[in-house]
Amino acid sequence: GSSTDKRIVDHTPAGWEDVEWGDRINSLDNIRREGEYWRCVFNLRIDDANGGDTIPYLPVEVLIDDEFNLVSEPNLFIELGANGDFDEGEILQFIEFEYGSSRYGLYKSLPLAANSNSAVGMVEVSDASRDWRLFQTLAEKSGELYLSGDYAGLTANNTTITDADGLINLSVPANGTDAIVTGASVTPSSHGIVELSFKRHGRMTESDIGGMVGFFDDVTNIQNGIGLRWPTNATGDDYIRLVITVGGVETEYVTNEVLSRLAGGSVDYVMSKKSYGFRIDVANRLVHVLDGRAVVYEQDISDIDLTTTYQSALIHYSDTAALGSVAFEQMQVSTFSNDARALRPIAGAGADQSDIVEGDVVTLDGTASAAIAPATIASYQWVQTGGESVTLSDATEVNPTFTAPNIDTEQTLTFSLTVIDSNGLLSDADLVNVDMIVTSTLTATIDSIPDGTYDTRVIDADNGLMPFFGSKEWANGSATFTLNDVQVGTNCEVFALTPNDLPAGAARGVTE
Repeated sequence: GSSTDKRIVDHTPAGWEDVEWGDRINSLDNIRREGEYWRCVFNLRIDDANGGDTIPYLPVEVLIDDEFNLVSEPNLFIELGANGDFDEGEILQFIEFEYGSSRYGLYKSLPLAANSNSAVGMVEVSDASRDWRLFQTLAEKSGELYLSGDYAGLTANNTTITDADGLINLSVPANGTDAIVTGASVTPSSHGIVELSFKRHGRMTESDIGGMVGFFDDVTNIQNGIGLRWPTNATGDDYIRLVITVGGVETEYVTNEVLSRLAGGSVDYVMSKKSYGFRIDVANRLVHVLDGRAVVYEQDISDIDLTTTYQSALIHYSDTAALGSVAFEQMQVSTFSNDARALRPIAGAGADQSDIVEGDVVTLDGTASAAIAPATIASYQWVQTGGESVTLSDATEVNPTFTAPNIDTEQTLTFSLTVIDSNGLLSDADLVNVDMIVTSTLTATIDSIPDGTYDTRVIDADNGLMPFFGSKEWANGSATFTLNDVQVGTNCEVFALTPNDLPAGAARGVTE
């Protein structure tokens, strides 16, 4: 209904702002759980400039939350034409159903010629094993979009930018000279998420062209940066590479994304799908390679300085003596709001501690806590959440101490740590356990035993255990033992042996 469509309009992606969405959504039965969201495939009717119901239904896939708010950009099964309509022969009104243990989809296509019949088809449906990894809603998205007819923010070096057939065309010099186009600059640490994405990006000539797109500190002498590189036909396989550059040293990772080379054709779109790119997850220090909105490869970028300002760029080169050209329909630099969910500090309460006995001085350790640079940890807050109550030396210190209390039974003392960074952001709580054991004392007396050190055994007569085994100093016929994990009031037997393992004496007693 219209209320559902209104929520779609509120989250309209870039390039769809002027589309007037209709009032009907069909086939909402195509919905499945996808983590905390719902993966929804539906057919949406839109109105073109003339309005009305003459426009066919558009198959769309999105992620929605429990309130039907979109949390992803629409993943289109087909592309809209320039006037908001469909190319001939495209599928529409896609409906899924299950039969046996498989899923299938029914669809029809537009007539291939005037007054001809539509084609009807059926396909088996399978899900790619991919993670959407969505962090923000579209309402929190901003950035720069460069597309045909609107690319004033792009700067060319060793290339000429022209606009034709709905594409931005770039010339590529011969013999390995880099053709460079630069766009918006970003400082990742100022945002929660940073993305660079392209649509329909590839070569337009037969030239053997390679290239790289990404964020770089200096596009003519890259010392630090993150980019995606595809090889020329002569130098590599068909897998795109993720390139991480730190201090001028490149590390290259072969991703799961396959290039799409059209044999014998003059146009060679780089990706198997029409949209690709990568996303920097600032808080978790990760980069995700994207196929559309799905993550196909992930890499840690802990060594990258995310406080540096990087410039978005396309770098192309030809390995042949012939001039070449490449083109793309859309380049987008996107940033998502720098909010507490993305950039909150992380509290680290340290490792659990065990075998603590009454009177021990215990030190809690919050040094593993961390803030997202350039922020720093401003304050610590420790709170006891379980066990016998203790008094911390200073609950706002990174390493407070306390004295282990007297307990009658084994128990765990639990403490919670939260931290606040210099931006005022509060972390989630992290817990640490301090496991205490019960101790008791036993004083044994053996008449006429000479003073000295004896091999001594203490046996828990109630439980058949031996809580003490080793050398013990006896003086004036007695010795006192501190026994761990032995309750007060336990009956014990004590044996002292000479160096020749001959009995020196025995006694009985009850722990206190």
